[in-house]
Amino acid sequence: MRRLKTLKHLAASITCLILVAGTLLVLAGCDLFPSSKAKEQQAAIENAKTDINFVLRTRADGSISQLVTIEERQDEYGKPYLVGVLSDKLDAYLEDLVAAYNADPSTTKPITVDEVRHSFTVGIAEACADENRDSAFRDFLYWTGKPADLVYNGHAINTDGTEHFEGDPFVTKTTNYIFVVARNSTFENFKFAWE
Repeated sequence: MRRLKTLKHLAASITCLILVAGTLLVLAGCDLFPSSKAKEQQAAIENAKTDINFVLRTRADGSISQLVTIEERQDEYGKPYLVGVLSDKLDAYLEDLVAAYNADPSTTKPITVDEVRHSFTVGIAEACADENRDSAFRDFLYWTGKPADLVYNGHAINTDGTEHFEGDPFVTKTTNYIFVVARNSTFENFKFAWE
């Protein structure tokens, strides 16, 4: 009987201790069980990363996906968000890419270098999330992945003896991004058809 009373006191003491410890942890800001809101935020971040990577790999030139690192950050309230960090190589060619995109008559939504940088670094999740959203940044990304419309910029004879004259079309799968980046070396005999 005495043992039973002692066990009841011990159980009550342990229960009380657990309640006090839990209360102290909650007051200290510890969350023993992640809230559903935090889980939803993390799921949203993962979905956004998937959207961004899909757009960068399949819509833009594939090289761009290797030149942008997607990082997760938190705002002052602890809410997570995504930013794109541009590599030095992509940043070095950004002005040339934007200039070529804006000069191409097939593009209809002009964009500035600052807008592209902002979209990559701050608004990349929003820019890549909605396929139906009207976005100059999205159009710019898509343009980088399209085959370049190239012509010969002068008289040339191929290794097989085929002769080409200035303005003759050069059929290639080379993307606009690759052409802009390599035009002064690999593609020195070519130019955009609209130049």
